[in-house]
Amino acid sequence: MLWLNDVYGLDIRCVRLTPYKVDSRLLLDVQQVIPLPEASGLTVQLRRRQSQARAASADTRDWTPYEIITPAGRTEPLRLSGV
Repeated sequence: MLWLNDVYGLDIRCVRLTPYKVDSRLLLDVQQVIPLPEASGLTVQLRRRQSQARAASADTRDWTPYEIITPAGRTEPLRLSGV
């Protein structure tokens, strides 16, 4: 089921519901069975890595350094911003 979460963005879970009667009150114990709670940390890490990789590969800005040369001298290397 984890692949459905990753590939299609579906949040599919399986939970176990256990009813308990205490005096006249009815209580419900809810436990997540699938995916295991420990797996959520792993999937969060994987998604974070994938989004960082996508963001890095989608960066098409021009990072070429430029220097301005005038009779007075040169500037420090400059970069165009937002281009």
